[in-house]
Formats: sequence, C-alpha cells, structure tokens
Amino acid sequence: MCQRARATRPRPHSPKSVQLANQPLVPIVCWLQYKHGSVPRAPERGTIPPHTFDGDTMRPRDAATLIILRRRREVLLGRRNAQHVFMPHRYVFPGGRVDAGDARVACPVTLSRATQGQLQRSVTAPRAQALAMAAVRETFEETGFILGKRCSSPPQTRSPHWQPFFDTGHVPALDRLRYFARAITPPGMVRRFDARFFLCHERDLHGSLRGNGELTDLRWVPLDEVDTLPLAPITQLVLGLVRQGLDANTAASQQSALYRELAGRELIELHWEALKKP
Repeated sequence: MCQRARATRPRPHSPKSVQLANQPLVPIVCWLQYKHGSVPRAPERGTIPPHTFDGDTMRPRDAATLIILRRRREVLLGRRNAQHVFMPHRYVFPGGRVDAGDARVACPVTLSRATQGQLQRSVTAPRAQALAMAAVRETFEETGFILGKRCSSPPQTRSPHWQPFFDTGHVPALDRLRYFARAITPPGMVRRFDARFFLCHERDLHGSLRGNGELTDLRWVPLDEVDTLPLAPITQLVLGLVRQGLDANTAASQQSALYRELAGRELIELHWEALKKP
C-alpha cells in the first residue's frame, strides 16, 4: 500500500561556495565567466528564484531533462517541432520547464540520498523534488515512457498534468534518477532555462514509445552517431560528456580537465558518478 509523503522545508542558509563531484570548493563566480563579462550572483540555498545575470532582464526558468540510456550504448532523442520558438527542428532529450503541480503533488518514493544531497547544494528539498518530478512528468508526456513504481492506490490530484500519470497505476520512481549536470542558457536567447539533467536507464521504464507531438521522430540513437543529427548546442555538449564518462579509457584526471575547460560556458555542475554502473 502506498502512502503519501509530505516534504519538509529545511531552514535556509547561504553558502558562499558549492562543491562539485570530485572538485574542491570553488566560489561560484569563478565557474561562470561569460565572454561578455556578466557574472551570475551567487545562489542562496533555500531561495526559490534561480540565478540571474547582470545586464540581462530575462531570468532563467527552472527546467528538467532526462537522459535515457539503453545498454549504455544508445540514447533516446526526439526532434522539436516547427512550432517551437526555442530551438525548433533540433534533437533534444525529453524534458521541459517545472510546472506548479510538480511542487504540489506528493510522491511516496523519494530521491536517493546521493541525488538529494547533490541537488540541495543549491536549492531547497521541495524545489529539488519538483525538478525531479518535472523530469518524470515531461518524459511521460513527450515519450509515453513511465519512470514509475506500481502502486495499488496511486494519489488523486487536481493537477491536469499529473492525473494521467497516476491513472497508469504508478507513482514516480524518483529513486531511479541520477543527477548528471546543470546548465543555464546564456543571455541573449529567446528563452532561458536553468536546467538540471537527470539520467536513468531504459530498463527502469514502463510503457511503449509514443508522444504528445512536442517531440517528433523519437528514436534510440547510438552514442557514436549522435553527431550526425541537428542537435541543440547544450544537447551536443552533454552528449559529449556522457560519451567521455562512459569511456573506460578516460581517466579521472582527464575528466577533471574537461570539466574545467567547459565550466566557463553554460555548464554549472557535472557529476561523473551518475554514469557508474548501478
């Protein structure tokens, strides 16, 4: 029998630095030096607004993406349709912005301790769960895949975005998510997102591949063939990191060097351990 879980809000405090996986504590202003000179204000744990950038009036909106691997050799991608203002015709991972219902709907299955801890280096526990819930919901809407666990009495909700998921007889399996990366859309784009990239494996999914039309040409793409597709820039960057992380010949020192090279762009956080075999 599934029972609803109620999240508790931790007491907020403001760290002056955030620790990355396998990286020393570094002030956040050292991570993001955009070439036009604007620097993000340091985040405060426990605050809801995401990073804002001096010189740009558009604040990034919270978003979540799910990287789905199959046999560690293929990844699920779909093409954004022509009606999208942001990156039309580009191949991307399933995902989208966080909805109000993602924070309000209770989930009896919680994030793993490791994933929860990584997310809470910059956000509250409720916001961390909302990001994870958004990744699960958007994946279900766009692909038909259910990252969930069977439940004899799934919750009833007024959220029109979540009731179809619960009607399948599942609750979100947040414990199967791993936190891989975080990126912020640079200033000057028509849309800006503060996106968290989660990772899971195809064996954890239920259902069949279908979609709601937001993504077309949904398909499993071999990791060594993804560069033949018109990819969104951040998708191309993250896929390159996934391939590096899965390559057994890539030493930890090389991974650290690669992160330092990329950290001055859109990339904010990177957790190589998400790619380790469970």
